[in-house]
Amino acid sequence: MAPRARDEIMVHDSIEAKGDEDVDMEDVTVDGNADGQNETVGAPAGADANGEADAEVEADADGEPDTDGAADAEGQVEDDEPADTTTVRRGRGGGRGRWRSFDDPHKELRQLIDDTQKYLCAYKEDDEQICDPFQRIPRKNIMPEYHEVITNPIAFSTVRQKLVRKDYTAFSQFVHDVAQIFRNAQVFNRPNSLIFKYSVRLLDVFKEKLQELIENGSIQAQDAELPDFGELPPVEDSPSPDPDDDEGDEDDEEEEEEEDDDEDDDSDDEGGRRRGRRRGRASKKDAEDDDDYHKKRGRPPKVFTPTEARIHAILKGLRKPKNDDGNLRILHFERLPDKQLNKEYYQTIANPIALDQIKRNAKRKKYRNADELLADIDLMFENAMQYNEEGSDIYDDAVELQKVARQLVDLEKGKSDEAFRDEEGKLPLSEVQQNGETWKVGDWVHIRNMNDLQKPIVAQIYRLWQDEAGKKWINACWYYRPEQTVHRVSKRFYKNEVMKTGQYRDHLVEDIVDRCFVMFHTRYHKGRPRGFPPDKEIYVCEARYNEERYTFNRIKTWTSCLPDEVRERDYEMTMFDVPRKIKKEPTPIAHLLAPDARETDPLPKPNWGAKDAPPIIGGVHIRPREANPRMPMAPTASNTAIPHANANANMYNPPRPVEVYHLRDDIDAAIPAEVREQYQTDDKGHVLFFTAPPLNRPHHGVAEEHATLGHSVRYLSEIHKHRAERERKRKERDEALERERAETAGREKEMREQQEREMGAVAGQMLGDYFLGLQRGNERMEKELEPVRADKAAWEAEKGAMRKLQQLQQ
Repeated sequence: MAPRARDEIMVHDSIEAKGDEDVDMEDVTVDGNADGQNETVGAPAGADANGEADAEVEADADGEPDTDGAADAEGQVEDDEPADTTTVRRGRGGGRGRWRSFDDPHKELRQLIDDTQKYLCAYKEDDEQICDPFQRIPRKNIMPEYHEVITNPIAFSTVRQKLVRKDYTAFSQFVHDVAQIFRNAQVFNRPNSLIFKYSVRLLDVFKEKLQELIENGSIQAQDAELPDFGELPPVEDSPSPDPDDDEGDEDDEEEEEEEDDDEDDDSDDEGGRRRGRRRGRASKKDAEDDDDYHKKRGRPPKVFTPTEARIHAILKGLRKPKNDDGNLRILHFERLPDKQLNKEYYQTIANPIALDQIKRNAKRKKYRNADELLADIDLMFENAMQYNEEGSDIYDDAVELQKVARQLVDLEKGKSDEAFRDEEGKLPLSEVQQNGETWKVGDWVHIRNMNDLQKPIVAQIYRLWQDEAGKKWINACWYYRPEQTVHRVSKRFYKNEVMKTGQYRDHLVEDIVDRCFVMFHTRYHKGRPRGFPPDKEIYVCEARYNEERYTFNRIKTWTSCLPDEVRERDYEMTMFDVPRKIKKEPTPIAHLLAPDARETDPLPKPNWGAKDAPPIIGGVHIRPREANPRMPMAPTASNTAIPHANANANMYNPPRPVEVYHLRDDIDAAIPAEVREQYQTDDKGHVLFFTAPPLNRPHHGVAEEHATLGHSVRYLSEIHKHRAERERKRKERDEALERERAETAGREKEMREQQEREMGAVAGQMLGDYFLGLQRGNERMEKELEPVRADKAAWEAEKGAMRKLQQLQQ
């Protein structure tokens, strides 16, 4: 049977990167979170692909129909289960409150468990089923972090699987599983997230239900005892994760930093607890410190000047006051109303401003002192009091917050600058001097690369400070070269291309080697920075590089990649007469691909050297590009509140863009060939599924002036003859050309052989003449040497006679 549509959709709601490091995953925002935080489903739904032993669970995780089919949705038992037989129920006085059946002693037990899990799954608050996020377990291939932290993943679809397999023999087993579901949610998610709060609320509902079952004699008290899992693991701070950009989404660092600021502001509301996601296994973290050091996505350190520290404290203080209902007063002032939905507001208010704009101005260092900040805060609250009626909630909140803001400003101005000194002794600097150069935030630099001195690190300065010892430091964001990344062997790069990373590293000023410049790819072909020295390197950047997943995410907004201080500055350019055509080149490390590489090989790892340097060399592979594994979700209604306004308006909910996906390989392979031929497929033959019907274009997409064109009936009836005749002529032509080529080759061969014979004869004649000349020269030499030899013989005879004479005389 087909699984429930709701179960399929809830796969998406249960996905978010854990955020222990800032990774490139896509977050799903759960509506209704006042803090604006992305939340991770904790005890998500269904069976998983996480390596549980049960095959049924693994099938669930892949998004395939559950083996229990409709039993999952309706709580039915298997079709082959025997019909209900006479049963004996034992209440309080008869034993432990269990059920017995002469044929199946646990049938009524399973029915009670099924009724209880249905009750939990159907529980609603504010017309919302808050148990939906706990229906399925996140897929391991999409969110591996969840399965690293949670050692026993379980969801309500797992409970239903066990009901079908008749695994439950005691009600206490079911109680343990449900408690484990909510425990997992609390271990993995932030304490103030909706999922965490849902798990706490549902656990209370479950306890109430258990008490009800005890009172009516269905179960005994010992069956309802919740397991003791111990204390929750400590909470770690973690930066907001990067959204997965495989589908074109961009990691907007400005928004992430604003969320981080909100987290800092809200930390006091949680009793001083640090916000972050929980990690259940600290020892695993310690063991992986070395690997994480390279992959870890950092943030520029927050080094505030005294003025910046005062402004930060004032904005943080505005987030603390609450109204009588316990809600933050500042929530109404977070953002301005929609211009389309509330035109009256903009006709009434001459200078609209909201908290998000004030925070943005503060981040970009536009306020020179606390008084300038207070002027904008006063304007924001005055606007609210002007537009809203006296006595309304927003009006009252504006009055109270305006008083608080002025008190905070007076408090902060009364503090000395020394009170804002960094706890590590960092003194922020506006600029530093090194090698005769002045370096400021936003400058592009070459930093000494300990892995390859010939390839300095391309980086941009984010922070400057001086430590207690008087040494000057910079914090810079690294940009990787193509050969330092892991990518498909078919990927191409611009010449001098670099990729933005999440590496924000501290360096001594002495590590700066030289000045360089990085341009966005949309301007690189148009010109060069005016006045930039021609002997300095200029790079081009098009994408961010995710070191966790080895993916490249195209940058949409270049300013989001720059420090706050320079986002609104632009540089002048010397334009080319004609824009240059910039071509991409093959990867410079294609030679690293193994000869026997396969699509199923694991991703290669970069070769790391020195700890404070980019990889020595990356890697290449031929793995297939990741398909869209997620099923389409139905559009969800927006719950965005309109600050400053009391009027309610219908929100326009635009339709989702059309998505394309395909089934798993084993499911897709089961589609008959005759069916497959009738549908669109991708390059691997997978049948493609779309979330919307095709557009009905006039004339089937043909231009109007050509819509009436066509072929005559005579042409169409004789087209096969024309094609056959054309094929015959082509074949005859090819055969004639082949014969001509063969004849030409024969003639050329005969000519070569003739030339070889002639050359052999000439060479033989030359060799004969050479040896004949040598023989004649030898004969002449013999004749010339005959007199010499005669003289030598006479001399030797005379010499012998004289020797004999001397012997006789002795």
